[in-house]
Amino acid sequence: MWMNEAGASAAIVLDHAADGERIGELHAAAAKGQVVLLDEIALQLAGWDKRVPPPGEDVGEPTTRWVHYPWRRTAVHVLGPPHFDLLRLDRNRNKITRTEQERFRQLGVAVVGLSVGHAIAHTLALEGLCGRLTLADFDEIELSNLNRIPASLVDLGGNKAVAAARRIAETDPYLPVRIIPTGATADTYEELFDGIDVVVEECDSLDVKLSVRAEARRRRVTVLMETSDLGMLDVERFDLDPDRPLLHGLIGATSAEDLAGLTTEQKVPYIMAIIDGAQMSARFGASMVEVDRTVSTWPQLGSDVALGGATIATALRRYARGELRSGRIRISLDGALDQLEQPTRSGPVSEDAVPRPDPAAEPQLGRRLAAAGALAPSAGNMQPWSFTWSPPVLHVLLDRTRKQTLLDVGARGSLVAAGAALESVAVFARAEGRPVEVVVDPDAETLVGSVQVGEPDGSAVDDDVAHLATALTRRWSNRRIDTASPRELPDGVAGALRAVAMSAGGALDLLESSEARRRYGEIAGRSDRLRYLTPRLQVDLLGELRWRGESTSRRRTGIEVATLELAPADEAKLTVIRRGDIMAQVAGWDLGTALTEPARDALDDSCAVFAISVAGHERRDFVAGGRVLQQVWLTATTLGLSAQPVSPIWLYAREEPDFGGLLEDPRHAAEARELDRSMSEMFGLGDRALVMVMRLSNAPPPSAVSGRLPLDDVLDDGAPS
Repeated sequence: MWMNEAGASAAIVLDHAADGERIGELHAAAAKGQVVLLDEIALQLAGWDKRVPPPGEDVGEPTTRWVHYPWRRTAVHVLGPPHFDLLRLDRNRNKITRTEQERFRQLGVAVVGLSVGHAIAHTLALEGLCGRLTLADFDEIELSNLNRIPASLVDLGGNKAVAAARRIAETDPYLPVRIIPTGATADTYEELFDGIDVVVEECDSLDVKLSVRAEARRRRVTVLMETSDLGMLDVERFDLDPDRPLLHGLIGATSAEDLAGLTTEQKVPYIMAIIDGAQMSARFGASMVEVDRTVSTWPQLGSDVALGGATIATALRRYARGELRSGRIRISLDGALDQLEQPTRSGPVSEDAVPRPDPAAEPQLGRRLAAAGALAPSAGNMQPWSFTWSPPVLHVLLDRTRKQTLLDVGARGSLVAAGAALESVAVFARAEGRPVEVVVDPDAETLVGSVQVGEPDGSAVDDDVAHLATALTRRWSNRRIDTASPRELPDGVAGALRAVAMSAGGALDLLESSEARRRYGEIAGRSDRLRYLTPRLQVDLLGELRWRGESTSRRRTGIEVATLELAPADEAKLTVIRRGDIMAQVAGWDLGTALTEPARDALDDSCAVFAISVAGHERRDFVAGGRVLQQVWLTATTLGLSAQPVSPIWLYAREEPDFGGLLEDPRHAAEARELDRSMSEMFGLGDRALVMVMRLSNAPPPSAVSGRLPLDDVLDDGAPS
């Protein structure tokens, strides 16, 4: 019988519209003390309203039902379907996605043997892993069963299948549960296998084990079995291989008839063959020797049975996902505990900062100029430059041997960095009162440009130039978020920055309103999500990060994790983001909204967002753009503003194939192209080439800055090494 139908052992589901009279009778009985009414529907409705994300319109407004449990003389007011299912199983997400949950609800499962099977059936119902459940057992609950069956003393003498079905009904009254109180026999197989995809066989009778499998093989139904000793799980995929031998062929051609009517002692050889006596636990084996002597039968523990419920549930999830094959495995908790180890903390540990060059401290001119150039910004702090000093000229070259980020499409980012280095050298030289001539020559294979310097002529250094030079050692990416700081630019700053960009040959487009910053924050956040969810870009990002505790030599390039200004909780989340398998799972679900939040928060905490662009798209244009960038960044530093690049990952992807080259998933490439169009419209770029997008804030100085390569590693000045 189905437990959700009327009857002495059935949960009775009552609808307000169709069963109003019976609900009234329940309330009347409650007034006489004959029935207890539990009405916590307000708590359930409040829980429904708190679901994240809010329920969609496709499920409609919640309805309610009354469920009468005659064996408890109790009726409970609960949400109606589908809201009951969605709320009860809400904490399954996303170990089980909603799509998977719906797929599981299409499965029919039969459990034969409700000692071990009770825990299994209840676990399947708890997780919502089936849409139909059949329970078969002829036996009654005895006191000696209560070491492993989660029933109670009031269930003594009752049928094991009924006890399990009642417990499931009190968890999920909408799950159809059919009981076969006469057990699995040839006479009940038609009912047992009706609408069933998987049979979980947990009976003690060896002949029934074989006959159930024979019928399952005939019907091409999968069989699962969990044996309590050392967590042994057997999977027989008769649906995929209908010619498989029963029980993996471990007892040969033995038939169910050969095993019928055996005594416990006579069963032992077959049991040993099935469980492989060489691999059973010592305590189980020693007990088997004593069967019918000092113990009545083989031992089973409640904890082992509970593990069986978890194991079968996991196997069933994999079956539904198409990830389960035939075979056997042992999942021994005792064995796992033998491997106890002292845990060690992974991730960041305290470490001194890596030094950066100080141009003023260098005694020789060439080294001072190169040290100034080495303070320029570069994507991922990879420092793609090298310098050659041929007095009176310092050449700036691209170092092709140094690993660059994948985002450096067409080496445009490296050219921007080299242009910034050129400008840094020029600024420092002018601050020493030297005449300067900058020549840009990016068409050569590695040479980007040169700075020719003369001798100081004794004239006074312009204050603006001096301030820019001073700012060289204070120009850094500041990712601090300080909600207490003002969120607007001081008067005159916007105009000053635009003027600097224009005089340097570029353009600066500024977004100051909170709404405009919010809109760009959405773009930047979605860009971050795409980077995390694209495997090669995620690996590339991790290659940029430098964790405290790593060698000083490694930490001279890349971005120090400490400079990300993460709270301890966010730094812990970064450990999760480092896991490629986790990000692949998020990508598979097409989720990851949380990955967009840091960028959105940073933009929300800003005073303004600006984009630097140049008119052309050639190599020399990006070098010129780097010079504009450094001029603007140094100027912002002299004005007391903090700056941080917040460019999208497709910053230097200008042609259509560039997007596909960056983002492997065509959906992500299409999303990036659409976001790029929105960003271009937002900044009014037109045909101009974007060089960098940055945010400005009034945050205090950063708590840490990234290191730099030693000067001797990037400078060839003719001096002996």
